[in-house]
Amino acid sequence: MTGKDAPTLLKELVTKEPFAHLMNIKVLEIKAGYARVRAKVKEEMLNIHRITHGGALFGLVDEAFELASNSHGTVAVAFNMNITFLPLLAQGMC
Repeated sequence: MTGKDAPTLLKELVTKEPFAHLMNIKVLEIKAGYARVRAKVKEEMLNIHRITHGGALFGLVDEAFELASNSHGTVAVAFNMNITFLPLLAQGMC
């Protein structure tokens, strides 16, 4: 171990992670079993309806999951993840 606590080390590692950089993900908070992240939606992250693509949302969720599950200092990866997107009928979109 580096002598740093897991949340501090994870915050540093995210700054070097290519996916987090690609998605412009910023870490707001990490503590044991918890992570809060954000990303600014770029033009490239929009779907055909000009709203955030589900894949971009899933990527953001996956990043938070990665940080929260590794925040205890033990290497952890996902075996299975699931997100349910509820239909949103915006005026003028359908």
